[in-house]
Amino acid sequence: MTVCSEQYGKAHAAARITAAVLLLAFSCLAFSTGSGTANDETSFRLAIPLYAEDGPLPHGFTGKLKDLLRPEDILFVRGGEEIPLVQALDRGKVALVSPSLEGLEKGLTLLLSRNVRVDFLCYSPDALSKGDTPQEEKDDPRGAVKKARALAQEHGLGLILSPDTSVTLLAFGADMAPHADIFMVQLQRWQLFERETFMNMAERTIWWVRKGSSDVPVFAQLSTNPPVHRKAGIRDGMVPASADDMMERVRALENRTSGAAFLLYTADNGPDRFLEFLRMLRPPEHGG
Repeated sequence: MTVCSEQYGKAHAAARITAAVLLLAFSCLAFSTGSGTANDETSFRLAIPLYAEDGPLPHGFTGKLKDLLRPEDILFVRGGEEIPLVQALDRGKVALVSPSLEGLEKGLTLLLSRNVRVDFLCYSPDALSKGDTPQEEKDDPRGAVKKARALAQEHGLGLILSPDTSVTLLAFGADMAPHADIFMVQLQRWQLFERETFMNMAERTIWWVRKGSSDVPVFAQLSTNPPVHRKAGIRDGMVPASADDMMERVRALENRTSGAAFLLYTADNGPDRFLEFLRMLRPPEHGG
């Protein structure tokens, strides 16, 4: 590695120590979202991927989803495979998601060439030590976010930022937040923890975003199959979250966030559990 990379690694180590100290310092502070007002049923938005992390979505998923969507919800797509699904839905905003700038550029070109409406770009850089984000973007996360912002502005689109939690907690979250129209904090790694611990970690993570921008809408990212950790940083399988479990976490966060995003997994009937949760969150209206 170059001297610059070595220095950058030392900077990251120092940043991790700083982040840990500051998180402890703020563990006893009351959390504020800025406005202090609760979301009502119509203002709380959902961000839903039209793909699963572990394989294709089951046939008929989008048809069932269609009746539960609201115009303000956001639909995530990764590229051409989701185009038919987007075209089958008549509501919701469309966000192209990628862990790299190149992926955003190529995906946007493809979608626009197919006359697919795009409302947002979602830049989701991976953890600093792994993933599909190019090393040069990991070495300069602030610069990469500015380039994503410029690409979005060039096409008149909003920008969603969804960095790995390690990036958010290394103080980069505060630097990134002013460039975002929506900031998604990834909370799925703590989703299985007891409520007090989960909320403590959620509030700490959101604090970093609010430190950079007090008014950016924050979405909480959860999962249909959150990970189990034997110890810090080591994943030991995944556990299916029930519709009740997902509802409990969303209700706990709805007054602290503007919306919730989900990672969908086909394992253990994840899409069906998600639809069950969605029907609980948005029960059908019955006429008098």
